[in-house]
This record gives sequence, C-alpha cells and structure tokens, in this order.
Amino acid sequence: MKKQHFILAVAFICMLLGIVQFYMRGRSVSKYSALNLDHGRSREKAEGHVEAEERRYIQEGNPFDLGAAKIEVLSTTARKITTTTPTTKKTTVQPRPEETNKSVDKVEKQANQKAENLKSSDITLTNTDQIKKLETTLEKIKNLSLPVLKANLSKQLEESKIKEKSAATTKHNEQKSLMSDVRIYNWNGSWSLSPMCEEVKVKDFQEATLNTLSGQTPIFVYSETQDKYVSHDIIRTGRWEHHLAVPMVKLLQEDPSLTFLDIGANIGAFTLEMAKLGRKTIAVEPLIDNIKRLCCSVHKGKLGDLVTIVANAISSRHMQVTLGKDLNNVGGTFVNQENPVKKAQIVMNGEYANPVNTILLDDILGLPDKPRRVVIKMDVEGYEHFVLEGGTYFFKQVFVKAVFMEWTYSNNPSIRDSIIKFMVNRDFLPHALSMQDSLLESSYDRWPGNIVWINKSKN
Repeated sequence: MKKQHFILAVAFICMLLGIVQFYMRGRSVSKYSALNLDHGRSREKAEGHVEAEERRYIQEGNPFDLGAAKIEVLSTTARKITTTTPTTKKTTVQPRPEETNKSVDKVEKQANQKAENLKSSDITLTNTDQIKKLETTLEKIKNLSLPVLKANLSKQLEESKIKEKSAATTKHNEQKSLMSDVRIYNWNGSWSLSPMCEEVKVKDFQEATLNTLSGQTPIFVYSETQDKYVSHDIIRTGRWEHHLAVPMVKLLQEDPSLTFLDIGANIGAFTLEMAKLGRKTIAVEPLIDNIKRLCCSVHKGKLGDLVTIVANAISSRHMQVTLGKDLNNVGGTFVNQENPVKKAQIVMNGEYANPVNTILLDDILGLPDKPRRVVIKMDVEGYEHFVLEGGTYFFKQVFVKAVFMEWTYSNNPSIRDSIIKFMVNRDFLPHALSMQDSLLESSYDRWPGNIVWINKSKN
C-alpha cells in the first residue's frame, strides 16, 4: 500500500508540475504583451487580448519604439516556448514520506494560487496554434521598418505640410517676382505701384524682334490678324515707323539728359527704341493688353532700370473713360469720350470692357522720378488737344525740347487751332520730320501726317 501511495503522490506531483509549466508558458506570453514595463514588479492584470494586440500592432503601428534587438529576444523566447515540452525524470531515490507530504502540500498550494491568477486573467492563448500566430506576428513586426512614435509622426506630417506650403509660396513668389524689375504706376487720386503684371508670363504672348538703331531687342506683339499695322510690320520687318524713330533718336543722342515721354505707347516700339539707346523713358498707355506685352518686352530685354510705365489715359481732367476699338487695329485704340473726329474716320468695333482712370499731363510731375528735360511723342488718336490742356504747369516746370505729334486727326479745324495756339505761345514751331523749315506759313492741308514741334527757346 505504501508503494501505491507513493506512486499516486508522484503522479499527482507530475500533474501539478504540468499545470505550473502550462501556466508559465502563458505568463511568458503575457510578459511579452506587457513589454516588461513594470521591470519585475508583480502584475495584477494582463494588457488585453493577445490577438487584438497583434492586430493593433500591425494596423496602427507600434506605439513604443521597440528596438530590433528586443524584438529578436521576444521572438526567440516564443520559439523556445513552442519547442519545449514538459518531461518528468525518473528517479531511483526514494523520498521520505514526511518530505513527500510537505512537497505535495506546497505544490498543491502553489497550484491553487496560480489557478486563481490564471482564472482572473483575460489571456485566451490555450493552444500552440495561437502561439504560432504570435510567432508570425513577431516576424512581421521584425521585418517591418518600425514606425516612429505617434508624436514624431504628427510632427513629421506637420513639417511636410509646412514644406509643401513653403514650396507653393516660393513658386508663387518666383512667379510674382518675374516682372519685379518692371515699374508700373497707376493714378487713382494718387500715385501707386500697380501689380497688373505680377502674374504675366512671357510664354503667353507672341514674341518678335525689334531692330532698333541701337541693336535688336525682344518685343511682344499681337497676331497679324489682330493688329494689321503695328504688329504686322514688326513681325514682317522688325520695325515700326522707322522714319519717325530716326529724328527722335537724333535729338536724344545730342542731349543724354533728355527723358523720352511716350504718350500713347501702344506695345512700346518707340519706348523700347529709346530705352535700347540708353535713355530713360516714361510710357503712358491705358490698355492693359498692351501693358502686359510691354512688361514682357521690358523684362526680357533687361530694360527695367530705364522704363517706367504709367497705366492711365491722359485728358484735361480726372475721370473714368472707356477705350474704343478700331477693327483689327489695336494701335488705333482711342478714348471714347468726346472724340467725334476719331469715331467719324474709323470702323468702330465696340469698346473694351474695363474703364480706366485719366490723369493730367501735370500729374507726371508727381512720379517718384519726375523728368526735368524731355522729348515727347504724342499719339492719342485725336485726343492731343485735351492732353495739352492738362499740361500747362508741366510745360512751365519741365524743359520740353520737342513734341512729335500725329497730325492725322489733329488737323481737323475743330481742334487744330487750339493746338497751334498752345504750342506757339510756348515758343514751339511746327516742322516736318526733317526738322528743317517751319511749316507754320504753309497751308494746313499740306502738313504731313506726323509733325514735330521744336522748342526755339535756349535751355
């Protein structure tokens, strides 16, 4: 009987050892799930369901930045758990009955305690298949590049947004600064710099080459069908009214202190001619389509330090005006108000949608770099007498060497006499472009289409 009792006792001990071994495997997995954060302190409850933790690690990323070395240790531990099987060793030593009873009581007590702890935990890992799943998960985590902490990830995302915004701002600034070398002033009660060319791109317009007396320079034009005179001639010959440019250049070459004031600049053929010569120029032009092309020409020709653009029409008083269209002739654009002579001589093709502000010639004196000595070219399609009426103070303050004027519309009796009176009273005499003899004594109907008023006073 004693031998039977002893065998039963040994069997019971082996059973308890099996339970303990099983429990220890569960504790190893539990310790991995908790990541040893309490460093040996007793744990009251496991972190949660292991399988749920696996999905969270894969889907959301590891919230703790584990190193590869720790992952390797955990993987090795899991492998050891699955490959180790509980065994019992046979012994030939016969324990004493009292020792056996004490051992049984101790093991039974420990088993009961472990069973209670196991019962209170949420671990459901009950077979080797789940342990194999854990191994697979560990391999996936190890093979993946470990994610950074969520705080760092948020920081990286924020930095990425900032870089993207900065890149967009840089691109916008680069585009904005494309025409930063071109000065455009607009008068609306006072002078201010205009941003109308900030978004302009040279690729948006047709480029041609202007053959000036000082060399070639780029000029941006319309198609020949849109602009049958100015753009057409520049595209075909590289010039526009070369016979008119020659005497202008002659005067400016003789006196480098002269500024060229181009009233009715159009796309800038004469402005660019004089700037290429190295003279300061002020181009007065109200039509925004012309201004954009002139901006491109000044920018690409690197003439920004010599050219100032004024984006207004000129009249005898401040007001808003509309600009009329001449059919297929952008160069024939005119101020629509109080201009019956021009309207009577063209095929009008409507008007431009946006009204523009007018300035007086006197307002030019308010520009930051006001001129002191000038040569004026005036081509305002029948509005010349209004320009002069708004310039009485200008002619007192500025030495005007000469005024080149289109006479086609100004030769109308309704406006001719006022122009002649204004100019003669200020010591100007009319000449042909040869600038030889005065035209004043000849019949008006013999005056050419372009004349030049030359100042006879010595200054």
